[in-house]
Amino acid sequence: MLLPRLGSGSGSGTTSFVGRRAELAMITTLLAKSRELTLTGPGGVGKTRLAHEFARHVARDFADGVRIVELGAVSDPDSLPRAVVMGLGPRDPLDEVVHHLREKSMLLVLDDCEHLVESCAILIGKILAAAPLVRILATSRQVLGVEGEHLLPVPPLDVTPDAVALLTDRVTAVDPDFEAGPDNRDALLAICRRLDNIPLAIELVASWFRVLVPEEILRQLDDRLHPLGDHGSTRPARQRTLVASTGWSYRLCSPAERALWARLSVFQGDFTLEAVTRITPSTQDDLLDLIAGLVDKSVLSRHADEKVARYAMLGNARQYGLHELTVSGHAAEVRKAHRDYLLGLAGGSAAAPQDNARGQGRGADRRPSGSAALTRRELEIADLLANGASNKEIAASLVISPRTAATHVRNVLRKLGFTSRVQIAGRWEHTSGSR
Repeated sequence: MLLPRLGSGSGSGTTSFVGRRAELAMITTLLAKSRELTLTGPGGVGKTRLAHEFARHVARDFADGVRIVELGAVSDPDSLPRAVVMGLGPRDPLDEVVHHLREKSMLLVLDDCEHLVESCAILIGKILAAAPLVRILATSRQVLGVEGEHLLPVPPLDVTPDAVALLTDRVTAVDPDFEAGPDNRDALLAICRRLDNIPLAIELVASWFRVLVPEEILRQLDDRLHPLGDHGSTRPARQRTLVASTGWSYRLCSPAERALWARLSVFQGDFTLEAVTRITPSTQDDLLDLIAGLVDKSVLSRHADEKVARYAMLGNARQYGLHELTVSGHAAEVRKAHRDYLLGLAGGSAAAPQDNARGQGRGADRRPSGSAALTRRELEIADLLANGASNKEIAASLVISPRTAATHVRNVLRKLGFTSRVQIAGRWEHTSGSR
């Protein structure tokens, strides 16, 4: 079994693996159809850990085993072949990488390819052409564009049971006396939702349970970019805080993609191409190229209903974009355009789509007692709270001051008979997304 030792900094092999049965089965299916599969997804979603776990499962299926090549620390594209050579074995000369693999039956895992996309694509293409018995499993925040490439987007964990199970497992590792139960279930669910159920974010926050109780951690997470991280770990620097992980993705984008990322951050939920045209001066053709780039880089995810594609951004990416929008000096302009668009929809037919507006019919009969006393604005805020939005995010989404948002939140909780904002996440039937 030709597996290198997996160090603690990679997060692989030293802690238990939680969930992902469906993804492991899908990798098996797709690699049976294609000789190259790329696991895509935003930073911290668990691509590396999933690839390593799959490699452990199938190592005995390949006569020459599995080789894992870590590319995160490779900054020079010209150094890529040498990095692969070192992964295959230091005795293999640089100019014989492809020749060395020609007769091999092997799974080659190329981890963290997003900053070396072009070089990885060229190398993979040559290996696939020369070595028919080699299968390649790559992880990348960005699509590689290799001919014959199959893609498997890796989603966040399901909040129950996997995300809460992961959080509980990691917390008990640092605090053996910790127990998950009815008294803290709402808080644990809210923490996972606030972190978008991203494994890296959950693992970073787990170490803070030695210092704070769940409710205090939630208050710290009101600012999604608060540097709750593990500065003492051996993780790569880009994985030690949520800011660093998101910033790594931001730097991979072109200037035009970064500018659009910032503008799109005004949408609290999902949105359509039509909505995007209302908040940016770009033409629709240009927007399509830029949106395609952000989808390829796992900044946006696409969801399709029967007639129109809808796009969404994870909370950490959105908060990062809001910061960049403020720095750019265009925040007031973009928020005004967004507000004017919503007001225009509100004046249209009741059947019109409403980006960032929350429906009130679906599931209304399952809302807690007291919801009928809420104003329309308070119903919007209740739904945002159920989605894990902080006061700052509510203020930005509804174009109100943080102080006004805090007042509305207190009124909503009082009218619903809740004593804590985390209670609303599990007991409020909301309509997710912006229609």
